[in-house]
Amino acid sequence: MTQTNFRAIMDEMENYNNVDFTEPLTRLLCGQLLEQINNLSGEQLQEIGIDAIIKNTIALTRAVAYKRNIEIKNKSALENGQEEFQTTLFELMSTDNPKLYRELKKFIKDKQKELNCTPSE
Repeated sequence: MTQTNFRAIMDEMENYNNVDFTEPLTRLLCGQLLEQINNLSGEQLQEIGIDAIIKNTIALTRAVAYKRNIEIKNKSALENGQEEFQTTLFELMSTDNPKLYRELKKFIKDKQKELNCTPSE
């Protein structure tokens, strides 16, 4: 992929602030890489060198693994923050507005029964 094509993609991505294009771009690049390797003659493959292809493949794999690792860590942090916020909210509600707290607990319990869910608390 040329620098111009990459810049055009990056410019277009700026229009989509909250959309993660990493996975589809990685798949696209992998597909194009495999296609280019398949189209190489034996002489061209020897010129490039299998070591260079392997190094680039490993770098791409590491980048994808790093991204997924960061996503997992961020998700865990968000989930922990949400649980802590929910616990604090319920504690404050139970002391500041016990009637609302009881109504909310009843509502959640009824909805869990209705949806056949197991309670989280």
